[in-house]
Amino acid sequence: MRHPDTAVPIGIIDPDLSSRVAAARLLSAHGHPAISFVSIADYAAHVASAKPIPVLFVDAGEYLKGGAGGRPLLDGSVVVAIASEARLTDIGRALAAGCVDYLVRPLESCMLTQALDQAMAALPPAR
Repeated sequence: MRHPDTAVPIGIIDPDLSSRVAAARLLSAHGHPAISFVSIADYAAHVASAKPIPVLFVDAGEYLKGGAGGRPLLDGSVVVAIASEARLTDIGRALAAGCVDYLVRPLESCMLTQALDQAMAALPPAR
């Protein structure tokens, strides 16, 4: 599903360059500008001088370990975890920590569309 009336910027926090590029391409095809970061610490530097990004696709390992500054930095954003493997314990931990979905690489358009729909539905109403 395309979200043309809600071109919300989407953040991608992933240490893997190819994953960031693939996710950015897919998100851009859905009409969303993508802003990529190597780590939660990299995102923290962005937030220090700009508004937080409402929807974040975050590497599950980075999210579960908390990164530099930890998950509180991501509070207020809707988070979708992305990972290289589907480990049931990690999936459960990510969802229990507040992620709206857990995707496994390689990201495919249909998976991303479903996660994007869930993330957009979880955003608070615009003021």
